[in-house]
Amino acid sequence: MKTSPCLIGPKNFRDFERIINQSIKGVDKCLGYFYFDSPDYEMHETGIDSFKVHRIVKRINRIVRRLAKANPDTLFLSFADHGHINVEFLDICEHEDLYALLDKPMSFEKRTPTFFVKKGVNKEFEELFKKYYGEHFLLMNKEEVLESKIFGEGKVNPKAVAFIGDYHAGNTKEEMKIDISAYNV
Repeated sequence: MKTSPCLIGPKNFRDFERIINQSIKGVDKCLGYFYFDSPDYEMHETGIDSFKVHRIVKRINRIVRRLAKANPDTLFLSFADHGHINVEFLDICEHEDLYALLDKPMSFEKRTPTFFVKKGVNKEFEELFKKYYGEHFLLMNKEEVLESKIFGEGKVNPKAVAFIGDYHAGNTKEEMKIDISAYNV
């Protein structure tokens, strides 16, 4: 069995293309997954419409076209691990009535935070969250998060359940959509 050279990971786009080509050569059947943190990083920093992001996406498209041409018997799929939208920072502390209902500080990730609320204030928390942020964000309780399988299929690790908190928010329909492109179909 051939060991993948990508265990170290690419340092740049040229390296990324080289590693993928090396991984494919000499292998009859395989499934490979390659992740590169660009343009995700740049989208978080400069927004989805920036010239820098546009330039990176065009470069990735050229790389995938070259890979597909060099490996005509290989099916390539390119996709993002999540969608992106431009965001505006909102500070929950500006709404003292809502913030006062939290048992612990928000956690997880800024774009998709989890909330631990004080006992007995769930309904009030939901109403205030909807009032201040309902037009922008989807709020799900723990059960809805688990049922939606937003974090993937399979058995959920009990430790992961604790991290979800009482509520999870921030996902927008736009961010849950991703484009998938297929090459050499």
